Amino acid sequence: MLSRMLFSLLNNLHVVEKLAESRPIRRAAQITAYAITKAQIVGRDASKRVMRSQTLRKVRETFVNEVKQGWKDVRPGSPDPATPGRSSCQRRPQGEQWSL
Repeated sequence: MLSRMLFSLLNNLHVVEKLAESRPIRRAAQITAYAITKAQIVGRDASKRVMRSQTLRKVRETFVNEVKQGWKDVRPGSPDPATPGRSSCQRRPQGEQWSL
């Protein structure tokens, strides 16, 4: 019963307008807007610092060099290194047993 009454009050346009004009609701909206704006500014500053960071540049450079080296080491059509002697697209012949 209480929830139904509250629901009907919140669906009343006049009540909602009165609440929106009240000092506590306006103050809560101001504080919320301030907190969101402050968080955005802090987030931008932090991301700028990270992007200028020498550590990030070193990690990126190392990653790029490792990928380039990996591409040089891999030859097209070479067997899968995980299963020596058999390429990744070959299937186990019929009747061959698993060995440990």
